[in-house]
Amino acid sequence: MEGKELFNNIINLIRENFIYLLRRYFIFSSLLLVAFMVILVVLSFLFGASVVLTNVISFFIGGLLTIFCAYFAFPIAFKFVERKEISLLDNSSKLFDLYYAVGIFFSIFLTVTPLLGLFIVLFIYGAMSTLYYLMGMAIVSFFLQVGGGLFAKGADISSELLAREEADINVNDLRNVSSLADKVGDFLNSGLAININLIEAFIGMFVAVIIYVGAYFITDVININDALMLVYYPVVIGIGSLVIAFLISFVFLFLKREQFMATILKPLHATYFSLLVIAIFVFFVTKANTLPLITTSSFLGLSSQMSPFVCIIMGVIFSIIIGAITDIYTSDSHKQVKDNAYLSQYSTVLSIINAISVGMRTTYIPIIIAAVFVFIAYKISDYYGIILVGIGFVSMLPLMVASSFSAPFLDTLKGIASMDKNETQLRDIQYMNSTGNALAAVGKHASSYAVLFMAFSFFLSFVQISGINYNSIPLFHPVIMLSLFLGGLFPYIFVSVIMRALSYTVTAMFDEAKIQLQEIPYLRQGKTTPDLRRFVRLYGINILKDLMLPSLAVFFLPFIIGRFLSVEVLAAFFVGCIMVSTFLSISYTNSGVLLDNAKNYIEKGFMGGKDTKRYVNATEADLYGDCMKDVLGPSINAFLKVVILITIIFVPIIS
Repeated sequence: MEGKELFNNIINLIRENFIYLLRRYFIFSSLLLVAFMVILVVLSFLFGASVVLTNVISFFIGGLLTIFCAYFAFPIAFKFVERKEISLLDNSSKLFDLYYAVGIFFSIFLTVTPLLGLFIVLFIYGAMSTLYYLMGMAIVSFFLQVGGGLFAKGADISSELLAREEADINVNDLRNVSSLADKVGDFLNSGLAININLIEAFIGMFVAVIIYVGAYFITDVININDALMLVYYPVVIGIGSLVIAFLISFVFLFLKREQFMATILKPLHATYFSLLVIAIFVFFVTKANTLPLITTSSFLGLSSQMSPFVCIIMGVIFSIIIGAITDIYTSDSHKQVKDNAYLSQYSTVLSIINAISVGMRTTYIPIIIAAVFVFIAYKISDYYGIILVGIGFVSMLPLMVASSFSAPFLDTLKGIASMDKNETQLRDIQYMNSTGNALAAVGKHASSYAVLFMAFSFFLSFVQISGINYNSIPLFHPVIMLSLFLGGLFPYIFVSVIMRALSYTVTAMFDEAKIQLQEIPYLRQGKTTPDLRRFVRLYGINILKDLMLPSLAVFFLPFIIGRFLSVEVLAAFFVGCIMVSTFLSISYTNSGVLLDNAKNYIEKGFMGGKDTKRYVNATEADLYGDCMKDVLGPSINAFLKVVILITIIFVPIIS
C-alpha cells in the first residue's frame, strides 16, 4: 500500500461510523421492544387473556441482552485487532490467524452470554418464560438483519451506480461515500446480523426442547424429574459440543502451516475434526443415560437406547451435507460457478437465469435428506427425536460464527487495497476473502435449515399447547386449503415489502453520493474525504423507521387468523408459511452466492479477467445476487422465526 497510515485512517473511519450506527440501531431496538410489548398487553387485555409479569421481564431480558452482546462484541473485537492488524499487513498468514482467533472469542461471547441468560430465566421464571426470552432476541435480531441487509446492499449498489455515471470514480474509491458506507454495512450485516441470527437459532433449539417438554409437564403427563431429564440430555449435548468445538478450534489455530492456502483452511479442518469428536462424545453421553417416557425403537441393529444418539448424529451429518452441497454449487472450484461465469459472456440476463435455476436445484438433495432424517427420527424416537436432529444440527452453529467472523474484515481490506491499486497486496487478500465468503455462505445456508428444524420443533409445541387434535384436521376442507395458500403467500408479502424498500433505499443513497461530490469542496479532486457520518445518519436508521409499521402489521396477522377463524386454520397457515419461507430462503441465498463467486472467479484472472465484457456482465449480475444472498435470504429466516414465536405466544389469547 501507499502507506500503513492510509489503511489506518480509512479503517478507523469505517469502524467509528459502524459503532455510531450500532448506537442508533440499539436505541431504536429498545424502543421497539417497548412498543411490541405494549401491543401484546393491549391485545391480551382486549380479548380477556392475562399477561404474566415474569414473561414480560423475560422478554426484555432477551431483547436487552441481545442488544448488549451486539453492541459490545465488535467494538471489543476492534480493540484486539487494531493492536496488531497494521503490523501484519505484509504477513497474510498471521493476519488470517489474528482474525480467526478473535472470531473464536467473539463467538464464545455471543453464544455463552445469551445461553446463561436463558438458563437464568428458566430457573427463576419457568419454562414458558423462555419463549418470551427468545421472542425478545428475535425482535432485535429481525430488525438488525433486515436493516443491516438493506443498508449494506443499498450502499453497495449505489457505489456501483455512481461508478458508472462518474467516469473517473470507481466502485472502491475514497471519493465514493457509498463505497465507504458499504464497508460499514458489511460489518453490520455479514459480521453482526448474520451471526446473531445463527446464535439465535442455536438458543432457539434449546427453547424448543424446553417448551415441548414443558407443555407435557403442564398437562400432568410427566413428572418434574422426567421433564428435567428430557431437557437435561440435549442441553448437555449442546453445551458439550460447544466446548469441544471451541477447544479444537484453539488447537487448530496454533498449528503451524507452511503454506498460506493451508493456513486459511484451518477453520474448515477444525470443523470437520470437531464433528468427529462430538460424535464420540454424544455416543458416550447417550450410553450413560436412559431417557424416560420416550418410545424408542431399534435402528439398524443398534440398541433402542442408542436411538437418541442416532437422531443427534443425523443432525451432525446433515450439517456436513449442507457444507458439501454449498461447496459443490457455489464454490469457484466447481462446475456450477464456472458455467455461470461462461454464460456471463453472452448476457447478464442469462447469468441471472442460470443462477436462479441452480438456486432451486440446491434445495433438492438437502430437503429430501432432511425429510428422510425426520422420518427416521420420528420412527425411532417419536417427536422428541425430531427435535434431537435439530439439536445435532445447530451444535455446530457457534463454530460457524467463529469461522465466518473474518469475512467483513477481509472484505474491507480488499476494498482498501483496491483503492490503493496494490495488486500484490490484493492477491493474498483475495484468496482470504474468498475463503471467508465461502465460510460465511455456509453459515447463511445453515441458518435456513436451522430455522426449518426450529420451526418444525416449535410446531410440535404449538400443537401440544393449543390442544389441537391434528389427526382430525380435514386437510381437504376448503378453509384449511385456503389457509395453507395464505400461509404460503405470507413470506411473499414480506419479500415484496423488503424489495420495494431496497429500491427506494438505493435511489436515495445514490442521490446523496452525487450531492456530496458536488457540495464538498475538493472531494472530487481526492483532497478530502466524504461525509460518511451524514450518510450513515440519513440512511442507517430511517430504513427501519419506514419498515416498522408494515413489519408489525405482518407479524400480527397470525393473531387475526387464529382469533377470528380457529386454531386449526392457524396451524394450516403456519405450515404453509414454513414451507414457502424455507424454499425461498435457501434458493435465494444459493443463487446469490453463485453469482458473487462467478464474478470473483473472473476477477481472479480466469476467462479473460477484469478487462472483458464477461466481467462487466458478471458484476452487474452480482448486484442482483447480493440482494438475494445478503438481504432476502437472511431476512426471510429472521421473519420466519418471529412468526413462529408470535404464533405460539398468541395461543392463550386465541384460545
